[in-house]
Amino acid sequence: MDIQGLSFKEVSERIAAGLQNKASKPKTKTIREIFIENIFSVFNLVILAIIIFLLYFYFSTTDKRLLLDSIGILTIALLNTFLAIYQEIKAKHALDKVNLLLKKEVIVVRDGEEKPIEPEQIVKDDIIKIQRGDQVVVDGCVMYSNHLEIDESLLTGESNPIQKKEKDEVLSGSFCLSGNGFYKAEKIGDHSFAAEITKTAKKYKFDKTPLQKRIDLIVKTLFGVAVVLVLLEVILNRGNYDIDFIRKISTILISLVPQGLVLDGYCNLCDRCIQDQQARRNSTKTECNRIIFKCKDRLH
Repeated sequence: MDIQGLSFKEVSERIAAGLQNKASKPKTKTIREIFIENIFSVFNLVILAIIIFLLYFYFSTTDKRLLLDSIGILTIALLNTFLAIYQEIKAKHALDKVNLLLKKEVIVVRDGEEKPIEPEQIVKDDIIKIQRGDQVVVDGCVMYSNHLEIDESLLTGESNPIQKKEKDEVLSGSFCLSGNGFYKAEKIGDHSFAAEITKTAKKYKFDKTPLQKRIDLIVKTLFGVAVVLVLLEVILNRGNYDIDFIRKISTILISLVPQGLVLDGYCNLCDRCIQDQQARRNSTKTECNRIIFKCKDRLH
């Protein structure tokens, strides 16, 4: 088949028009944003207020019990904050590495000649050669097929090879299993299928399970009740603020901040990892209870 491809002039015009296969890097949380979100969380601010409350009375009475209470609360809060920051930074680095496309040269036809170039140098309407083992780097339409079979399992989960004929669509991220052919670049850069999937995958969002949402609601409700009880206690004991009363007030408030629950969850997770359970997210267990339909046709 005689394929001429684009001329040097046509390539230059498309580059000048910005029709080049350059995908922008999806933005993820910066390290600074992760630190700010975790340090200045609602629970940390509540804990800080309690610590200031205890230290105020410690400097007034010099009772060491108040100082020890403050140190104990601060230690757990710092440990929880450190673990949360570590987990988010680790997730950020993992997401930054996500990429469906390989960094490998492709062969394009320009001025009737085959020429190896980097994937970023592809322009719209380029004719790209594909053969066994090659990856489809942009979305396009098959111009010529010689028993061309494509594996789209990375995109669709379908492991069976798909035979492609002329005018059939090929998606970026798929691989050529057998045969060879040529396809025309139609969707490039951020508009390609692989780029859209990568962009979606890098949007880290922690979705809470129904059980976690209910627990959060219970904690918030109990915390609100505790604040009301503390105010009533202060009103009823106006002027009689001894050390035991101060410690009792702080205990009521701090007991409803789930910092110990978070630390316990991390300890359980570490224990399972040591046992080679390779647990990735504990909430997955509760999500399994909410499954309505389970698809088994992809299990082998």
